Amino acid sequence: LQAYEFYLKGEDYRLRSYEENDYKFAIGMYEKAIEADPYFVLPWVGLAAASRSIYWFYYDRSEELLFKTKGYLDKAISLSPNSKEVMLEEGNYYYMCELDYARAIKIFEQLKSDYPNDDDHYFWISMVYRRMGSFRKSFEYNEHAISLNPTYWLHWLNAGLTLQTLKQYTESENYQKKVMELNPSV
Repeated sequence: LQAYEFYLKGEDYRLRSYEENDYKFAIGMYEKAIEADPYFVLPWVGLAAASRSIYWFYYDRSEELLFKTKGYLDKAISLSPNSKEVMLEEGNYYYMCELDYARAIKIFEQLKSDYPNDDDHYFWISMVYRRMGSFRKSFEYNEHAISLNPTYWLHWLNAGLTLQTLKQYTESENYQKKVMELNPSV
């Protein structure tokens, strides 16, 4: 139970913003969770996710961090290779750390067929397509993620950014207003 509580605190901080301090606090919580239960896979996934985000957002672009991130992911894979959370993070690792978009899409598409009503993999597919320059396709996947989870601010934020790229400014502004409604601290 203690490991789970630390894990939940880590998730709360990791998902609240794009701020480095939130990611670092989350890492501390995940490490405490692992101290309490080293076989609990979700904190290993969280460590990989928070570290990957620090790398992606240029807070630390070192090879050392990339190596640690892959180590956390490998540990999670060794504990539960076919779990949804592990596969989602594996796709994100290939998307954000290796820039291997085809491999990331392949992993996310597998999740889409296994979990058709889960918003996360639709969202991440949309992010990869946006990075690849397929903005219309990206927006369609993002819209589907919103339809499955309309309360998650990050879906709205990225749909709005994609609309901005498509020069649909009024609609983009409406999406950004929804972000502020859902998460005023952004």
